[in-house]
Formats: sequence, structure tokens, C-alpha cells
Amino acid sequence: MSWAVNEILKHGFSLPRPSDELHLISTSGFGFPSGHAQMAVVVWGWLGRYYHRMTLASVLIFLVGFTRIYLGVHFPHQVLAGWTIGFALLMVWIFMEQEFFSKQVNQELTP
Repeated sequence: MSWAVNEILKHGFSLPRPSDELHLISTSGFGFPSGHAQMAVVVWGWLGRYYHRMTLASVLIFLVGFTRIYLGVHFPHQVLAGWTIGFALLMVWIFMEQEFFSKQVNQELTP
């Protein structure tokens, strides 16, 4: 789901990355929002919540976003947008999990 949302937004906005001279690694495609930053929030955020390691997850999420800027493949606002969208998607996923779990428990308790 997160990948599809990212692709739709990247092609919808069609905003460029920093110039190729600033890239420390090769990359292609549009830059807004940062897919790495978005996916880091979704994956590490969910794992951190599930395994009760939110501090570690937060550090990893920050490092992924920071490295995208350091490598010159994203502007800071592109990483911030990726984090924001990833957080929104993570909250939707957590809400859906809780709703599913509560309905499942209610069905098991109902005779």
C-alpha cells in the first residue's frame, strides 16, 4: 500500500531531485516524496511498535532520511514529506489492525 501511494504521489507531483552533480550515488525518477523515508516510517515504525522498540525505530527512521539528504538524492522537504506520509499510512494501518482485532475478539466472545 505504501509503495503504491508513493508511486502515485511521485508521478502526480513530478518534482525533480537535486541536480545529478550533488548525487553521491546514482538514482533516477522523481524526488517528491522520498520513498525511502516513507517506507522507513511504515516498516520500522510498525516493527518498533510491535516489538516495543520505538526508540531504536525512531533512530533508524531518522538515519534513513538523513542519509537520503546526505547522499544528495533528496531535498530536506522531500524527506519530511516522506516521513509525514509514512506516519499517516502507519496510523491508518494500526487503526485497521485494532479494528480487525477487536472484531475478531468480539466474534470469539459472542456465543
